[in-house]
Amino acid sequence: MEILYGAGRPGADTDEMQKAIGGRHTLIPFYSPLHQAITPKLAPKAKGLVLFVDSMVTERVLDQLPELKFIATQSTGTDHINLEACS
Repeated sequence: MEILYGAGRPGADTDEMQKAIGGRHTLIPFYSPLHQAITPKLAPKAKGLVLFVDSMVTERVLDQLPELKFIATQSTGTDHINLEACS
């Protein structure tokens, strides 16, 4: 499974995260807020999304991720995620 992973900076903890999930899944890191980084080619088959509070999950972002099954936020709130669009 492809998982989009919001990394703070290149090489941050991406290698450790990839080791932790083993060979069963592939992390696809992005280094700027997702709503700025998302393109149709970034990860159209991604089923998972792990992000920080600076990444806005909007309808436009969700449209670029047609196979998305889950979102995990590394924050205490969800005000950066359009929950209505997710449903």
